[in-house]
Amino acid sequence: MDVRVDVKNGQSGRADLKLIDSEKGRVGRRTIVKGAAWSLPVVAVAGAVPAFAASQVCAPVSGSYGTAPLVRNPATSGVPFSESSNSATATITQVYADNRAARGSGNNLQYVRTIPLSLTAGCCYTFTSASYASAAAPYSAASSGVSGLIFFENETRFNVATRGVTFSDWPGATQVNVGTDPANGVRTSFSFRFCATETRVHNYYQFFRVAPAGVPAAGNPGTSDDLRFEELIISVG
Repeated sequence: MDVRVDVKNGQSGRADLKLIDSEKGRVGRRTIVKGAAWSLPVVAVAGAVPAFAASQVCAPVSGSYGTAPLVRNPATSGVPFSESSNSATATITQVYADNRAARGSGNNLQYVRTIPLSLTAGCCYTFTSASYASAAAPYSAASSGVSGLIFFENETRFNVATRGVTFSDWPGATQVNVGTDPANGVRTSFSFRFCATETRVHNYYQFFRVAPAGVPAAGNPGTSDDLRFEELIISVG
């Protein structure tokens, strides 16, 4: 696996990740829902990569997310969440949601988007994309962190988190420092290479997990950091 992460205005949590650039951006917020937690999907492990024939014809593959929906976990009774500006387009997936569950409760808010990609046996592909994390608007001293994970063919390909958030089932997250200004987020680029051994649909998973920020109180909106995954580019060879 070849992974490269670019970060500016943040910090790396893994030795095999390199730092690079940043970007600014922001959108608005929020509506009440409820949520719980999921596990990563079970995916069949592919066999050893064969010696590919030089004559193999590998057609271009679109990295479009198409109309794949962004799905929230089944509701957890009695746990309040607030969300708005969540978006699932052909080029971005973003979660701008507040988890109002009590801190330390373990009631994480989680979403997943599953993008089906048709790949050809004997062909190798390079996947390139980026995450963009930022403080919530408005920022609060009670703001909680968020984590995003890319899962593809039985492997975690990329994992990013804010405010020191860690999950035992999502180890090795790259921690980025988004600070307190919603307009100054952190863009983290990543890429990995994959050689297909079967001609079939391969699912590319984008996971989002929002840690509990606490119940709102006067002067404490209990907000959570925001996160999006940007356009996916797939090159052949």
